[in-house]
Amino acid sequence: MSDLVFFIKQVMDAPLELTFELDPDQAADRVGDLLWADPPARIGGQLQIEKIQGSILVEGTVQGYLYTTCSRCLEKAKIIIDSSVRLILMPTPQFSHGELELGQDDLDTVYYTGEQVDLAPHLWDQIIVSIPQAPTCSQDCKGLAVQLPHVSVGDSSCESRFAVLKTLSLKQPEDGTPAAKP
Repeated sequence: MSDLVFFIKQVMDAPLELTFELDPDQAADRVGDLLWADPPARIGGQLQIEKIQGSILVEGTVQGYLYTTCSRCLEKAKIIIDSSVRLILMPTPQFSHGELELGQDDLDTVYYTGEQVDLAPHLWDQIIVSIPQAPTCSQDCKGLAVQLPHVSVGDSSCESRFAVLKTLSLKQPEDGTPAAKP
């Protein structure tokens, strides 16, 4: 059993504190190729779980790092995770058939069924949302060059597409004939 699975009755009388480390393999079905497997992500944290007015409040922090692809050069980019977590767990309601409109407060709400809850999928959802849309390996990453030498490592030896314009002559010869093409 995962260290993020707990029974509802455990928090009915007193708050529960959990220290955890997430297994990066659990995220594979949620993120696909977003994360690099080697080296693996290392993410952990602390949570406090307590019963409040018919629901269960989960608050804590998640810290660590993971690796994804740099959006500029396509190399490995290390992403630091340091975020707070706040979830409200409630028993799955018996909805009537129809549409349900979610409000701002409903975005932190997680519904559960049964007597135990696994928080790992919900924590991975929080982590995935905190990953930048365009992660970079460094702030000064120059990305890929046109001819694919790796520009981030050093100076590129590929010429600019506009280098040929330096040889172009726009002056018309004095005899009135059109200028020769280079």
